[in-house]
Amino acid sequence: MDTSILKKFAQAARLDLIEQVSSKLGFVLKADSSARREFPSVVADLEKAIAEQGEENLIDQVAYTWFNRFCALRFMDVNGYNRVGVVSPLEGQV
Repeated sequence: MDTSILKKFAQAARLDLIEQVSSKLGFVLKADSSARREFPSVVADLEKAIAEQGEENLIDQVAYTWFNRFCALRFMDVNGYNRVGVVSPLEGQV
């Protein structure tokens, strides 16, 4: 079985997720962000995690977590564990 296509997809998906997580983190950490107003304790915890782990490591960890979640959802869709396809809709679903 040729897995090179899967490897290329995983690498590209990882880079896309890292970029998106980094962008969202920048948005959340802005001084006037809605997240700071609505969830100040969560943003404070996030800043504490960045101070402990470093921003790059935190971004990698979050991107890795989301990649695993998407893979698990795809697996569940393909094997019929979900009535409605979450990642890949069934025939006729949108």
